[in-house]
Amino acid sequence: DVFPNLIDLSQRNIQEHNSQLFDDGIISLSLGDGWKGLQGMCFDAIHVGAAASTFPPKLMQQLKVGGVMIIPVGEQGAVQVLYRIKKLRENKGFDLQ
Repeated sequence: DVFPNLIDLSQRNIQEHNSQLFDDGIISLSLGDGWKGLQGMCFDAIHVGAAASTFPPKLMQQLKVGGVMIIPVGEQGAVQVLYRIKKLRENKGFDLQ
């Protein structure tokens, strides 16, 4: 997230209710612009809660082959469609549903 106080709140809640998620490396929290992704990281799954006006290529490239992204896409104030994107192969091989 871009708001440090939201990261702090999330960290406290997770610590209180299921700290094993941190201990096992299942969840990590980061401060920054999520549309730019996390440098050097690849993910099995990415959930995007805020609608994007277009598909975010930097995030899509951070999926592992076989990884899935769930993302709403559409202009603000217009119709938005919830997509399931699966990475089929490296170098822009995606299935959009």
